[in-house]
Amino acid sequence: MLATLNPETQREWERITASRADTPTTAEFFTFLVSRCRALELLQTTQTLKVVPNICAHQNQRETRSLNLIRT
Repeated sequence: MLATLNPETQREWERITASRADTPTTAEFFTFLVSRCRALELLQTTQTLKVVPNICAHQNQRETRSLNLIRT
């Protein structure tokens, strides 16, 4: 199952389990996957929120310029 993951997720799993003497259980692996998915979704949401205000600010600047051109 580990081989099907992307390299970054594989590294994260190895980092978490490297210091363990025992082999992680399948349940622990699935818990890791759920946690990893939630973290990636949160990162994606955070990045989207950073982009949207920039787009809105850019659009507001264009609208302001357009209004200024109409007034003159």
